[in-house]
Amino acid sequence: LADWQLNFYPVSKIPLHPYSIKTFNYPPWTTLILFPLGLFSENTSAVINACLNIIIIGLLVYKRKGDALSLILTLTSYPFIALIANNNVEWIPALGFIFQNGWGVPFLLIKPQSGILAIWSWFTQAKNKILFILPALIIVLLSFVVWGNWITSFLASIKYFNLLNGSLYHYNLSFFPWTIPIGLG
Repeated sequence: LADWQLNFYPVSKIPLHPYSIKTFNYPPWTTLILFPLGLFSENTSAVINACLNIIIIGLLVYKRKGDALSLILTLTSYPFIALIANNNVEWIPALGFIFQNGWGVPFLLIKPQSGILAIWSWFTQAKNKILFILPALIIVLLSFVVWGNWITSFLASIKYFNLLNGSLYHYNLSFFPWTIPIGLG
């Protein structure tokens, strides 16, 4: 199943109870970003989500001074095609890279594997470190007000997801480790 069908669309319909979807293992504020997509049918919202991936990642390439070739190579790369095939939400952390400041951190925290090192780099370069972490701190504190002690549910969902990994749910579109020589080259 695609990530959209399994996780993101179902939680967009129930943003105040995201961990009732047992495989949802993201911070709860993700659901507020996805909530508007839950107003559409699953297929329509999947198309909108795919378009958001294309548009926002394209905007990120443009913001980073990429040219037409950079954009074409990005949008035809294997990781991007796999992203579209699974209909994931990488457009959300891409927003964090577009903001590239404290307001981008909450977006990157949704998928920390996409930007934890960037957050660290931005933090070390920030002139006012308190002001830099303030948006993320506010979002995290508000999340406890809205969703209570969501950390427990979040950790349970990660445990559940790991139990499923390797079962019928498991899928992998990666060419790892066979492409390591190409990457090294």
